Amino acid sequence: MIESDVKKQCMILLSNRGALVQNNSTGTLPTLYGDYIKVGLEGSADIIACWRGRFLAIETKRPNRRGKKGGQQRNQELYEAAVKRAGGIYWLIKNVKELEEKLDELERSL
Repeated sequence: MIESDVKKQCMILLSNRGALVQNNSTGTLPTLYGDYIKVGLEGSADIIACWRGRFLAIETKRPNRRGKKGGQQRNQELYEAAVKRAGGIYWLIKNVKELEEKLDELERSL
């Protein structure tokens, strides 16, 4: 399974559970004039959602990814810290089951 599969499955689960869900893409795009522009906020999470009044920032990674925090880059760590400082919830998710468990846990705490 690749990261985009995990992301798609997570977005479907969130939507099915009544969340407002946004695919949060970042990167560089070419213009008509041969230049490039940056879009999105570097390091921001793959999925932005609002569920049961909670702001969720969800970074998806492919299963079995090695490395620090499952492959999280420095700018992603900074974004995670900013979300948490602002009172939001940031999750690093490697499969849809993991997200389902976190949503269940959050729901029980409400």
